[in-house]
Amino acid sequence: MTPRYCPSVGILNESSILIMGGHDGVSNLSDAWIFNSKTRKGVVAVEDGPLSFISRSNTINAEPGIVQALVRDESFVVHMVRFTHRTKKVEVIQTLGAEID
Repeated sequence: MTPRYCPSVGILNESSILIMGGHDGVSNLSDAWIFNSKTRKGVVAVEDGPLSFISRSNTINAEPGIVQALVRDESFVVHMVRFTHRTKKVEVIQTLGAEID
């Protein structure tokens, strides 16, 4: 996993957290990683998702194994994205529009 800031981070279960998107100092990222706190290892879940983004807000656990987050793409458009652990898929579930300062 590359170093990053402003990723979306959410709890998947008692030992795994999701880390997706963020910025690597050059551009926004579109990957997703699962970090296991027991083994202290991370594995890539999604190499190249549908959207490169950063996140400034909290994520929510819609249900076990599903994490949703408000994110912002490089054009400053806000989207709601969802990661599903079972399918290892990131999807844009709604585009909300331009970010407001």
